[in-house]
Amino acid sequence: LQGGGGAPAAGRHILHYTVLYCTILYLTVRDYREEEARQLLVACRLNEAACCLRCDEWAAAAAACDAAVSRLSDPLGAEAEANVKALFRRAKARSRSSDFGAARRDLREAARLAPTNREVRELWSELRQAEERREAGGKALLAKMGAAGGR
Repeated sequence: LQGGGGAPAAGRHILHYTVLYCTILYLTVRDYREEEARQLLVACRLNEAACCLRCDEWAAAAAACDAAVSRLSDPLGAEAEANVKALFRRAKARSRSSDFGAARRDLREAARLAPTNREVRELWSELRQAEERREAGGKALLAKMGAAGGR
């Protein structure tokens, strides 16, 4: 992972420890209990994403969520809760990296699966506000450019 995030070095150590610990657990059980190993890997990837978000590692958080979603065997049924968690965390990472369209798609799907989820609704509101700020900034820039061109 690349540096530059807002979390202290200790946060990065926790992230690396989490990934290492989960890898060891996965390797320990994968040959004996395939289904439990798959579920463990999903949980580990979701934990990795949470750590990445705390370290402001947006791309790594989204990639961890992608890995978790790809391992879900029943994302709309028995594993819907894990799917919502992955979609929410990926949307948060995408929103923080200004990929608002992709964040909106993830949040829409998460809201469809868990319509009463408070965190999803709050992030949706934050996303709308961020988009409005970006649009207002764009309009201000265009106005400045127009004023400068008229001189």
